[in-house]
Amino acid sequence: ALHRAACNAVRDTQTVYSAGRISYVMQGIDLWCLLPGNRIICYPEARVVTEDGKYGPQRKLSAIKGNWYPAEKQIEWPRINLWAGILAENGTQGYCASLLRLAARTLDEWGWPVTMHTHDELLLEVFVEEEAEAKDALQKAMTQPTDWNVNLPLSADSFSGVVYGK
Repeated sequence: ALHRAACNAVRDTQTVYSAGRISYVMQGIDLWCLLPGNRIICYPEARVVTEDGKYGPQRKLSAIKGNWYPAEKQIEWPRINLWAGILAENGTQGYCASLLRLAARTLDEWGWPVTMHTHDELLLEVFVEEEAEAKDALQKAMTQPTDWNVNLPLSADSFSGVVYGK
């Protein structure tokens, strides 16, 4: 559904196509992906071509791979195929990053500033006497409902230690 919506958006510019909670729209030469929480992902110079595949004609969606450089003496930037798995991964990671940032802002507003974070963890530095209260705040912040994560089965575990560890 993600691939179909993205391909349709590239072919029918200025029309928004949705797949579940994710939407795509083409503006100019760029494909924009709107995630819940109003986070956006840009796929520069997106295009769809139809190629013969193992099971007949297949639509291939691609965009410029922004963090690669053209090889020496190459004119065009390298492209990445945006198959369904890549679109799902990008959407999932972007959505989860938004949830993590929301939790970090919430903790800060509640007076629990985040000391550091990893891709899926928030770390607080607290006094031993505050440990239970900090764990409770952390779990509440990580699982708080919003208008854009309704019905998402959120859960969070917390642990404490003298030093950081996995």
